Amino acid sequence: ASISPTISVSVGGDGAAGGVGGTASVQSPANSEAVTIKTSGLSSPGLLVQSVGGGGGNGGSANGGSGGPGLINVSVSVGGKGGAGAVGGTVKVGEKGNPFRADITTSGDYSPGLTATSIGGGGGAGGSTKAVSGPSLASISVSVGGAGGTGANAGTVDVIASGNILTTGFQSPGLNVASIGGGGGAGGSSASASAGGAVSVSSSVGGSGAGGGEGNKASATFSGSITTKDQFSPGVSITSIGGGGGAGGSSMSLSASLGVSASVGIGGSGAGGGSGDQATGDISGNITTFEAYSPGILIQSIGGGGGSGGSAISGAVSINPIGSASIAVGVGGKGAAGGDGRTVDLTYSDGSIQTGLSDTSTVDYSPAILAQSLGGGGGAGGRSTTVSAAAGGTAGLSANFAI
Repeated sequence: ASISPTISVSVGGDGAAGGVGGTASVQSPANSEAVTIKTSGLSSPGLLVQSVGGGGGNGGSANGGSGGPGLINVSVSVGGKGGAGAVGGTVKVGEKGNPFRADITTSGDYSPGLTATSIGGGGGAGGSTKAVSGPSLASISVSVGGAGGTGANAGTVDVIASGNILTTGFQSPGLNVASIGGGGGAGGSSASASAGGAVSVSSSVGGSGAGGGEGNKASATFSGSITTKDQFSPGVSITSIGGGGGAGGSSMSLSASLGVSASVGIGGSGAGGGSGDQATGDISGNITTFEAYSPGILIQSIGGGGGSGGSAISGAVSINPIGSASIAVGVGGKGAAGGDGRTVDLTYSDGSIQTGLSDTSTVDYSPAILAQSLGGGGGAGGRSTTVSAAAGGTAGLSANFAI
């Protein structure tokens, strides 16, 4: 048999970063009359102004294997990193002293009257990996999942407008203002397996998730009337939301031999969620909604949820007529903290808010004003599972460590 080792190394390429979203602005000429906007059909907003950062590319996967009659076979696989998301740009409609003036009517589903959003790009996922080695006198496999890419921050969104807005379709808010951070990329999964004559070692590590981006300031100043007539259609919605943290990658590690087997599986760690920022509204005039899940004014700042830790599975088996030993270690990945909600500030005047005016159905979940600041939930820790067995001979050692 050859005494030269057989070695296999596989590395996935890194994902590239997304492109930056620029400034998006819509203004009215000074002292101009209100414009008239009407749309019909699915997903046909009256006015849509947005800046969206590009998402990061996913990391490349890596699969490797080594085998042959040599003394040692080694296989190593490393996943590529996910690319970072890019920031969303500033979004502006109208300006102080010169609001955007419009009378807007939409009749299709998913057709808001006026919507302005800035969204950070999501991070790319880490590449998954697999490594296999054996059979030989000694076999070693190592597999490491790629890390996720970071989610990007959103830009500020500021709307100053006046006029009259009517929507009649499903999920069609009257005025929608949102700044939303990008979600962090998940870590890549990892799997390794080895089979050896005397010694077999297998190690697998899941990739770490990446943090979510921050929501930015979202503000709206509006005077006039707003009416919505179908479900999930608030009159005014102002939100700043942090992106969720990426989950850690799962891991699986298996080893088998005729002597000593060792297997280690470690789940990737989750990453923290991004925080929301300040949500501010100065609204005046009449607001009317007819159907369920349609508050008059919804204003909120919400932190992104923390990423969960990756699970870990580890198994080791050894069989020898004289003596054998097997050890399996599994460590679940850590969950991460959620992001914070921030200040919510609403001023409402010079009008009335009426909800639930439908005369054909019972209307639930439509408060006149819902103002809230919510922190994101923490990510769950990863589950760990281990199995080991040693058989044959006068001496056998089997040990499991699950954390």
